[in-house]
Amino acid sequence: MALAKGIAGSNFYAMINGQAGGYLKSAQTPSLEVDKIALPLGPDGITKQAGGRMKLGDCKVVMNVSEANGMWQLIESVMKKNCQEFESVIGVADHNYKSVREIEMMTCLMKEVSFPTLKAESGKELFEVTATWMCQDIKYSNGSGSVIKGNLSNKAKGWHTCYFDPIGVQGGIAPQAISSITLCKHTAKIVQEHLGMQRRPTLNYAAWTVEGLAIEGSAAYGGYEAARDLAVKLMYDGVLQESEFHDWSVNIKDPSHKNTVGEVAFIQTAPYKFTTGAESKGGEDKPIQWKLDLLCEGQQVTISQKA
Repeated sequence: MALAKGIAGSNFYAMINGQAGGYLKSAQTPSLEVDKIALPLGPDGITKQAGGRMKLGDCKVVMNVSEANGMWQLIESVMKKNCQEFESVIGVADHNYKSVREIEMMTCLMKEVSFPTLKAESGKELFEVTATWMCQDIKYSNGSGSVIKGNLSNKAKGWHTCYFDPIGVQGGIAPQAISSITLCKHTAKIVQEHLGMQRRPTLNYAAWTVEGLAIEGSAAYGGYEAARDLAVKLMYDGVLQESEFHDWSVNIKDPSHKNTVGEVAFIQTAPYKFTTGAESKGGEDKPIQWKLDLLCEGQQVTISQKA
């Protein structure tokens, strides 16, 4: 008798508003759950259990920025403050790439968009984007049975996190001195409105926050002195006025370091924390790095090289 087979989790795909959503590195589909209600009873110490309101978990995907396709339009809408509702599908295919399972998500709202840290010492990572969204409703199906396919390009190979050129950094910090840039995370506050005659809440955007920008650097090229003097001026001496907020950017380079594959622009930034270096340890085999954590009002990522 032949053994029944399960489904490998390695072949999966996304659809955004009916179009290909891009090539995913990973996908986490929303959970279906209800709130748990505990009823401790006095007479015999038994805690009775009951189910409360139904709720849906988040959907989360990771992909190379050059292969984001339809997903990138949604990510751009977040950075441009023009967020839209959308429909999405996450599907799984068998070993013959035939669609065998799908979760359709209706009335979706983007909840969070994050990017990797640009780190000069990291030579084994590509530039990826992580997107998380919520949905008002879901529908499970057994898939379309059709073969999933697409046109995967080689553009993703040019997007590394270790090749970058900072431009116009505040305080006259030399770009050669910067070893790491932690990019911002875009996070939405989503309002859920519950109505007695509906089992599921409606979702609405409220505020967006842009946080997490930080730069680290070397003592070479006068980097430490420039970062220190900037921190002393703006924070210790208290000269952190509107005119001190600064726009700057960083170019993402290909492995030849000659071609620019993308740009990240930072809008209205200023330092709010300065660290002279990590904890010093005897026998440490790493160079000491200073760090500036920055306030940031906006971040724009522009793709020059994509599929």
